[in-house]
Amino acid sequence: YSYFHERGSGRFRVTFSPNGTVKNVEVIESTKSATLDNVTVEALRRWKATAGQEWNVTVPVTFERK
Repeated sequence: YSYFHERGSGRFRVTFSPNGTVKNVEVIESTKSATLDNVTVEALRRWKATAGQEWNVTVPVTFERK
């Protein structure tokens, strides 16, 4: 993947609908890389939660080279 050489940290807000699926993913603080932001949003859209009520969570993300 082309983004493996990139580094950055950001924060993303995931909003879950009452049925447990992701309703929205919002970039709160960009990683300063459109590629890393897009990869993160796509990954977070696949998350699932326990059904119940609509709620959101802020997710910190850091990409580092090893």
